[in-house]
Amino acid sequence: MDHQNSFKLQHSSVDTHLIVLMMGLDRYANQRLTLLYKKNSF
Repeated sequence: MDHQNSFKLQHSSVDTHLIVLMMGLDRYANQRLTLLYKKNSF
């Protein structure tokens, strides 16, 4: 593996990590909102 390829690989893994993180936060926020909504609707 040459140097440029390994850099690209690292860079894309960082991007993937950020995307996963954002998706996780999004899901967490949605769960919290859903719980609040369910509590308030009763």
